[in-house]
Amino acid sequence: MKLIPVFTWTRRFVRLGNRRERFLQQPWSQGIILLSCVVVAMLLANLPWTRDFYFNLLETDLAITVSTPDGGGFIFPAEMTVEKFINDILMVVFFFTVGLEIKREIVCGELSTPRKAVMPVIAALGGVLA
Repeated sequence: MKLIPVFTWTRRFVRLGNRRERFLQQPWSQGIILLSCVVVAMLLANLPWTRDFYFNLLETDLAITVSTPDGGGFIFPAEMTVEKFINDILMVVFFFTVGLEIKREIVCGELSTPRKAVMPVIAALGGVLA
């Protein structure tokens, strides 16, 4: 009488790089990453034991000190904190990228015909008015 195994074990190596690449190629993956970062940021800003750390991080000074051999020098940028860096520099890059993406969609993408562009324009105007 031959015994038939109930469970079989298979060994195989799973390459995490392939899974990551497949995930990042999905059209919805950037939205999932963005929502995850928003949830983490909201938790860091609002939980009692991380709130102080989060606000201290935002108030951290950023500066490059340039000094000369004779003892002089200057600090660039003056009075720059992490929060000001995010608001002044990273937001500029973000909105510039969004503007380029909208221009590409209008020139050769889904919004290239007036009929397709009517609904997003109305939604944008509604958002501005609200």
